[in-house]
Amino acid sequence: MPQDAAIVECGTPPPVADSNGAALGEAAIVSYAPERVEIRAQVASYAILVLNDAFYQGWTARVDGSPVAIMPANYAVRGVPLPPGDHTILFTYRTPGLVLGGCLSSLAVLGSTLVAAKRCWC
Repeated sequence: MPQDAAIVECGTPPPVADSNGAALGEAAIVSYAPERVEIRAQVASYAILVLNDAFYQGWTARVDGSPVAIMPANYAVRGVPLPPGDHTILFTYRTPGLVLGGCLSSLAVLGSTLVAAKRCWC
């Protein structure tokens, strides 16, 4: 597979221009943290930005502030389609089920406390 090619999994392929060997553009990581990655990219034609970082549920992406679907690329990493132009791409991660898990844990602690308190008062 050529260095500037990626395999993406998607229902409908995004428009991708044939570069004919010309550079598609440039991308640079502005900030990289465990749950937040910001990238600036400048592309000459439609392209797929591939972040060679693990694809997991819980990641979301925004291109210039608008939500965009993340496509699994190269079987294991993240990719987002980009139209021509200058863009800011923001990947953020939220642990799936974290809020529900926190609520259930809080209810369990409250219930245990009430049961313990009732036994002490009797």
